[in-house]
Amino acid sequence: MWYQNSAVTSISMFGFWFSLFMLVFYIFHVVECFYKIPWLKIEMIFDVCWPILYLLSASSAAAYTGLHLSYMISLLFGFAAMFAYGYTTWRNCTRKYSCSSTNNYINSIILIYTLIK
Repeated sequence: MWYQNSAVTSISMFGFWFSLFMLVFYIFHVVECFYKIPWLKIEMIFDVCWPILYLLSASSAAAYTGLHLSYMISLLFGFAAMFAYGYTTWRNCTRKYSCSSTNNYINSIILIYTLIK
């Protein structure tokens, strides 16, 4: 049963370090120096994949909330982080790629498919 908490911890720590890595790269303009690397695609793929991973890990922790308080805390943090990354993805999609608000979900899937191609 320890692996549900371990999954949430691993996913949140990798997300923290990746976000910090990108923040440092944007602050020191490393992104502009390496303009051939598709930074926006990398960031968009990360922002789309991470809420899904948070949803899976927090859901596995939700199955064991009655057993220990740490599962409830990891569940709360996992769902809060999932909503935060999901909001970031939605905000970036609507600002940078001007997705329509009515078909936002369909346009996001089409956008992700074209970015991965």
